Amino acid sequence: MAIKEGKVVVVTSTKGGTGKTNFAMNLAANMKSKTLLLDLDFAGKAVAASLDVVVKYDVADLLCDLENKKFNNVENYVVNYQDTFDILAAPNDPRKITKLDLNYIDAMLHHLRMKYECIIIDTNHNVSKLNLLLFDLVDEIVFITTPNLIDLKNLKTMINIFDNIKKENYKIILNRACTRVSDYYNDSEVRGLLEDNIDYVIPKSAYEKNYEANLLAGKLPMKKEKIMQKIAQAIGGEK
Repeated sequence: MAIKEGKVVVVTSTKGGTGKTNFAMNLAANMKSKTLLLDLDFAGKAVAASLDVVVKYDVADLLCDLENKKFNNVENYVVNYQDTFDILAAPNDPRKITKLDLNYIDAMLHHLRMKYECIIIDTNHNVSKLNLLLFDLVDEIVFITTPNLIDLKNLKTMINIFDNIKKENYKIILNRACTRVSDYYNDSEVRGLLEDNIDYVIPKSAYEKNYEANLLAGKLPMKKEKIMQKIAQAIGGEK
């Protein structure tokens, strides 16, 4: 009997400040399947810090061990968060990042697929070599945007590129639960600007005033929001 591989989803944006990492953490928390949250946002590396977890080994250690044929078991590199999901953290030491060999990303994802039903990757908003590689390797791409004009224009450019190369495995999440973003455009206007559909809208009511305090207390903002449960159910489905 063939082993069923897990689904890999990358969460990204086209500009900073969209609530991307918060969304990725909440998505992982709302998954019903065995889930790993993989932090490949080497600039932000915010997952472990936000969730206040102690990290012994990180993704750089795993990639290095794969390169040097010392890799043994996924469990050696991950840390569990409140019995809800596992975390494979970004390296906190910037010197590790300069030594990473991206040629081993595919091999790493293969090992993770064998262990988890869903792997959620938080990555940065730059069109980097790493992101372009991930876009080709993952099953689904989730773009987080706000109603801000710059966010929307940047996302429109990316959608045009995807359309040009016939890439259709992406979803668009409009995040209205950002304090720094006003409701510049309604949903219909956003669709018009993007010339594309919005798959889900996170309402302004999902905003958490005491965001940092709740994180330190072990409470994820939006965790119990129905919209997050709906998105998790849709994204966590079959490959």
